[in-house]
Amino acid sequence: MAPEKKSMARPATKEEYATLRELFRPHIESFDYFLDKGLDKMLESIRPMEITDPNSNKFLRNILHASALLYFICGGMERLIRILILQKRNYPMSLVRGSFVNRGAGYTDKAVVIRCVQDDQSSVTIKLYYLQNGSARLGFWLGGREFLLPVGIVLKVAKAVLKDYVFVHLKYNHDKFNLLIFMLQKLYALVDKTAAPDNADALQYQEALLPGHLITVFLKDRLQDWLRKTKRLILEEAAKNKSFDLHDAHEIRKFLGKNTTSVGRAIESMLKVGKVNSQSGLDLPQRDGMTIQAERLNFHRYISHFRAVHRGAAFAKMRTTSIPEDLEVGYVPLSLGGAYPGLYLFTNPARFVRPVRNLISLPDGKENIELIGPFEQAFMEIKCPDGGAGGRNILFPATHEEIHPTAILSVVANLTPWSDHNQSPRNMYQCQMAKQTMGFCGQALKFRTDVKAFHLQVCFV
Repeated sequence: MAPEKKSMARPATKEEYATLRELFRPHIESFDYFLDKGLDKMLESIRPMEITDPNSNKFLRNILHASALLYFICGGMERLIRILILQKRNYPMSLVRGSFVNRGAGYTDKAVVIRCVQDDQSSVTIKLYYLQNGSARLGFWLGGREFLLPVGIVLKVAKAVLKDYVFVHLKYNHDKFNLLIFMLQKLYALVDKTAAPDNADALQYQEALLPGHLITVFLKDRLQDWLRKTKRLILEEAAKNKSFDLHDAHEIRKFLGKNTTSVGRAIESMLKVGKVNSQSGLDLPQRDGMTIQAERLNFHRYISHFRAVHRGAAFAKMRTTSIPEDLEVGYVPLSLGGAYPGLYLFTNPARFVRPVRNLISLPDGKENIELIGPFEQAFMEIKCPDGGAGGRNILFPATHEEIHPTAILSVVANLTPWSDHNQSPRNMYQCQMAKQTMGFCGQALKFRTDVKAFHLQVCFV
């Protein structure tokens, strides 16, 4: 009798590993950005600490340089920074909210809001309010307080204020003036109802806060706080000790080393607890719930932690998508009472994009796969492969096509067998139920280091 051959598992191919890496790409690339570019850009954007000795009038200027690495394992636990929804950067949104009236007497419920993001990913939100007398006020945040200025004197304030707090994504005042005029035009179009307000809950006006970007802006905030505390200690010592030498490197190093551990503890606390402790608020919609434990109850649940995009404290719903980087061209046509018209180009990171098939073939006959964003998607004609023309007018045919009818589904939803034979609510339930099943690797259980695992033991008689 021939001996029975043992079955061997087929090793994964390079293509299969590439597909797996694609699932976690937003986390990996944003953290690589923090290490490769973000840290240097963040330190360059921090204003150097300048101290003048009151006794000798000597001057000290301290500049920071990059020398830090971080990793997300705290006390043996795998901690994961959530991807959160934020307002789309550098795009003025016209909004109608009752809370705008509370800014003061004469304020209305209408405003144009823009979230300005610098190269180091730190942001400042600017609001242009409409008043009952027909004028407008520009609101910007400084030291945890909102300052309101008449539009006519905005560009006459100090250069340091313009650089650090007003339209911080623009370098030149001429560009800031042009943007201010554009926001005024959009505000008055909202008031006279020639343009509709933007929907802040629509995907086309949203982007993602990536883990590497959150660490970059939080580390910048903690370093700025550390410099402020160090400056205060040095000035107090100089006032008490008349012989204090501001150019004594040994003495200055002592003061610099007193609060350095607070920076590392703040980052570690944020990863462990998920709470961002900052007086400025970092221009974020929430300060807690930033991190979660990456549970390995089963692989559906583990993958969903990396793929889920959370709406944050203001929303209860979640969305999942891929986040690569490419040019997004959004053309908003002229209409009466519709969205404010214009041609908008987006090249920034952290945007939502997805692949579709462009129906214009390439010269070599290959498929023309194009990455589109939610802003341009709202004004495009995209058909489904099995949906025919979709009731479109012959004058406005579809220019793009979905790659597959299930492309709209998430990773976990696509793993549901025969989902097209189930009711829609059943597929939604399955996305939650699949992440609650008790799964384990039976052959490798004793070699795994999971915090939580379930091992099913069956007794045979």
